Amino acid sequence: MRGVLAIIVGILVGFVAIITVGVLGDLLFPSNTQIDGFTSEGAEQLRAAFPTLPVGAKLALVLSWFAGALTGAMAAKGIAGRGWAAWTVAGFFAVYVLVTTMILPMPGWLQAIAVAAPLIGGLIGNHLVRERVPAATAPTTVAPEPQADA
Repeated sequence: MRGVLAIIVGILVGFVAIITVGVLGDLLFPSNTQIDGFTSEGAEQLRAAFPTLPVGAKLALVLSWFAGALTGAMAAKGIAGRGWAAWTVAGFFAVYVLVTTMILPMPGWLQAIAVAAPLIGGLIGNHLVRERVPAATAPTTVAPEPQADA
């Protein structure tokens, strides 16, 4: 149960990071294209406007995916205490980004960076949080038996 909670919280934390970095990227690299939100017309407008976005805006989008996987992996591993939770969240974001690269008209270099970003974020997030080892499986040291002289 703790693992499921860790994954759900990790995904939610990751999406908050994606939205936060995305908003900051939009403030730094504004687009003069108006998108009509989460409608089918808005999706078409986004596909049409994406090639005209400045490179900084596209890189901010990739940075948001990196940040989402990083923070989500850290949150998941912090709750579950195990690396598999971090990698599950990072894998979720990698699939999310892969689907996004198939929808948006991205150049090849941007697709490669975009898919690598959540995997690198998950790797770093996994290593930033210490794994908890259950007490029952913690390694114990055993003193060597004394050798009898022959």
